[in-house]
Formats: sequence, C-alpha cells, structure tokens
Amino acid sequence: SNPSEDIQSFLIAGGLQPGTNTLSFPGAYGTGGLAGVNCFNCYIAGIGFALTSAPIMTNEPASVTNVYGSTVSFSAVPLGAPPMSYYWLSNGVPISPATLIAYATPSLSFVATNFSPSELVGSNYYANYQLIVSNFLGSVTSTVATLDVQIPPLGVTSAGVPIWNSSNNETNIVVYFSGAVDSVTATTRTNYTVSGGTGATVLTAALGSSPGEVILTTTLLTPGASYSLSVQNVNSSYGITMSPSPQMLSVGTYPALALWLKASTGTIPDGSGGVGQWNDQSGNGNNFMSAYGPGFDPVLATNSYGYPVVRFNGSNDDTLYANNEPSLQLTNNMTVFAVVNFATLAGNTNGEIISETDDNNLPAPYDYYANSSAVLLLRGTGSGTPGSVASAHDPSLDVPHILDVVMQGNNVTHRLDGSANGTGTMSTSISDAGQPIQIGTRADGANHLTGDLQELILVGSAMSPGDVVSMEGYLAGEYNLQIVPPVNANPTNIVVSLANSQMTLLWPADHIGWTLQAQTNNLAVGISTNWVNVSGSTDTNQVNVPINLTNGSVFYRLIYTP
Repeated sequence: SNPSEDIQSFLIAGGLQPGTNTLSFPGAYGTGGLAGVNCFNCYIAGIGFALTSAPIMTNEPASVTNVYGSTVSFSAVPLGAPPMSYYWLSNGVPISPATLIAYATPSLSFVATNFSPSELVGSNYYANYQLIVSNFLGSVTSTVATLDVQIPPLGVTSAGVPIWNSSNNETNIVVYFSGAVDSVTATTRTNYTVSGGTGATVLTAALGSSPGEVILTTTLLTPGASYSLSVQNVNSSYGITMSPSPQMLSVGTYPALALWLKASTGTIPDGSGGVGQWNDQSGNGNNFMSAYGPGFDPVLATNSYGYPVVRFNGSNDDTLYANNEPSLQLTNNMTVFAVVNFATLAGNTNGEIISETDDNNLPAPYDYYANSSAVLLLRGTGSGTPGSVASAHDPSLDVPHILDVVMQGNNVTHRLDGSANGTGTMSTSISDAGQPIQIGTRADGANHLTGDLQELILVGSAMSPGDVVSMEGYLAGEYNLQIVPPVNANPTNIVVSLANSQMTLLWPADHIGWTLQAQTNNLAVGISTNWVNVSGSTDTNQVNVPINLTNGSVFYRLIYTP
C-alpha cells in the first residue's frame, strides 16, 4: 500500500540573499508503510519573487570563437529582485536593439558579419561583450566575454565551362571561389593561366552573377583536350590573399558538342515572320530546317526579360528537324542542356524539347521532354518498352528554366536551375533508328512544345558534375537567371554553441545541400547505424536543437549525396 502523505505549503517571508541560502526541515519519520522506507519531497515555486537583492551574476557570459557568417550567442544568468533590465555592450558601446535577434534578455544572438576589413587583425576579428543588469536596488556588470570571428581562407572550388564558340574563337571558363572576392584582383586576367591541349590565353576576367564567381574568356580550347587552370594573387572581399597561391586545378576534358542552338544567333527567317532554319553553332553543321514551310514555322520573338527566343505554339506544324548525322546518333552516354520557358504543360503534351523516334514513335535513341509532373529522359531502340527516368519535380510555367540531364552508363541525373532534381537508373538497349531529330513536335505529333526555347546543347558524352555546374553558371550568367550556388563537396566541421537550453549546429554556407543526420544511443553503445535525417537541414547551414536531458547520447553528422 502507499505510505501516508502529509502535504503542507510554506512561504519564505524574509527573502533570499546573495550567496548560499539554506532551508532546514526538522521532522521525525516513523516506520509505517513499507519497512525502512521514508519519503520526503520539497517543491519550491515563485523563487524569483523571493529575491530581494540588487542583481548579481551567477553565470558570466563565456568567450566564443565563431566562423564568419555563423550565429554568435552569449548568455548570462543574473539573479535579483524583479523587474530587471538588460543592456548589452559591444566594445563598451550599447548595442542598438534594431540590429539584433535578442537584446533585452540575458541572451544575445546575432550573425557574425557586421564588421569591415579595416577591423581585421590578420584573418580574425575581435570584439568584447558585456551585460549590464539593473533593478530598483542597483546594477551589476558582467565580466568581459571575447568574440573571435575567424575568416575562412579563400580558395578555388571548381573551374570549367565546356562550351566554346567556333565563330569568334573564344571560350568561357567559369571559376568558382569559396567566398566573395575582391573585384580588382579577381578581374586581373594575369592572375589566371590556362595550360594543356594546344595552349590557350586568358583574354578577359569578369565578375559573375554570384559573389564568388569569375568568368574567364580565353582563346579557343580544343574539344577532347584536357586543360588545367592556375589561379594566384586573388584576394577575398576582406583583402586576404587566397591560400594556397597559386592554386592549380583541372578544368577537365572538353567534350565534343553534338548540337548547339542559340536563339540569339543562327536563325534564318522564312519570309513570312517565322524561323525557316536554325543553324547549329557546334561546328557539326546539324542545322534545323522547317518541316512544313512558311506559315507553319516557330517565330523569333523577344521575351519579357529582353532576350531573343524561338517561340513554339504547340501545333503539329510548328516543327523544326535536322538530318540524322553521325554526330547526333547518341547511343551511349549523353548530356542535354536546355534554357526553356514552358507556357503550358497541360495534358502532359506541351513540353517536348528534343527527340529522335522511329516509326513506332518510341525513342531511338532519345526523347527528352517535360510534362505536368516531371522532366523525363527516354532511351531505346524503337521497339519494346523504352527505358525512362523521371525527375523529382516539374518546372514552373512562364519562367525561363535551365534544364539538364546526364546519362552515364545506366545512371541518369536530372537537374533544374542549378539544383539536383532526381536520379534513377535504366537498363535498356539503345540504338539509332536513322530518323530525323526534331524540336517543337515529336514525330508522332502527340507531344509538342508550347513556349520559348533560348538555348539547346546536346553533348555526346556524360559531363562531369563540375562541368555541369560550370555550364549552368555560364547559362545563368548569359540570361540573368538565378541558380543554386554550387555545393562544396569537401568534408567540413560542425560548429556547436550552447545558450538557453538550446544547442546550435552550424556549418559553412557553401555546404548548403548537405544533410544533417542524428542518432540517439546509450553512451555505452556509442555510434551505431541508426542515422535519421534532420528535417529541413538540407536547405540550410544552421539547425537549432532544444537540449533534452532525458535523451541518451545524441550524435550528429553531415552527409552529401551529389
């Protein structure tokens, strides 16, 4: 049976004083109930109102070290008679509340970016923080907590754009740095040297659309040749020279283009307001011609962003085709890029991009199009069931998009606007049916394109992930499109900070795209295989976790899947 209970409340009338306070509960306990077992429980409520002193600090704010761009957190534990007011100082100067996440509390939180290059000491920024707590009886100032912000070294993460223009004998190479760059040193062309192949000269260096992007224009690179790029003496936006300097990295082997169509060049009018021929810029002569003649052709128009486009109206007659030449007979690995704006995808029939199908209207060897739920790549021989891999998401309407797909072996990777858009595998035979290659309408007349095509690139090989990202950067810069910055695939550390029963996990911004995983185990078990993804972590570089003391040991890690 339960032991007897005698519940009584009490009031601390004299208040608590700074330092140690002792409460004594004299009493005698019998041996009734369970032999040898006696229970005593004391619950104290409203202790804050029992404090009658001027403020005191029981836990001072601690000094912290953070990386640039991370969230800084300071906290203290003051006690005293309420109400209490809190004022934070930075280098002895009161902090403006409007600039902070939290300011009128014993906790202070802000992002470590608000300082200038003139305040750096080497590659670090230092500041002192203090908390002033006051009430009607007095005030107390905390000890000084130091903030040390470390500026990560600038480096080159990738380079290479596998595209060239045989008409003007120039090549673009997009260079991605790990952070924002100084505009003067980053655009000094002599800081870049291209080697390999038959040699190349850097003609110009210009800032790209993102803070860490530089676009180089070089003399013509040779398809199929491998190149390297040396970068030196480029400073970060904080004036710190890149490390190492020089840094050598591979530009990669430039694949041979099978087809390159651009709305800004190579379109020939048909005499009735349409495009009668669209000439190939790859050098292969795979020119697309009108299927039905004047009056039935797509038109050359200017989109709402001011760029020329070839506009298709979704009819069977609105078709351009190219003869089946060896360079277009892609029966193995392949890569496709398209800058396209879909006016509609209704009925799953209005998103055709490029195809070669046989008399059975099956891919032989490829069919690439979008419908109202996904982007699809189909491969086959023209008979039986073709192989097919769909993307994870479909593109939105009335907005120019960069679509690309890579097939290497049996593996297919879709991307949309510079971001991963699903992967899959297909095991199927692939052969060429000898039929024309079409854009605007598939050969069976069932699939059309209703919308604008700005640029289309077909490559007869599987391009590397780095070259795909570079190509996306080139296209985004060319048409002023927004893409997701490239993900740094190199391992990094998680920075941990604690404040107010909350743990903040932070990693560098260029690692957005990595997934935070966690597992909770008994400490004696340690790390096991029961990892679970932390919801929403792939789209950020910071996760806040409440500290639950009832949990076992919690382990965290970052993983990245290209």
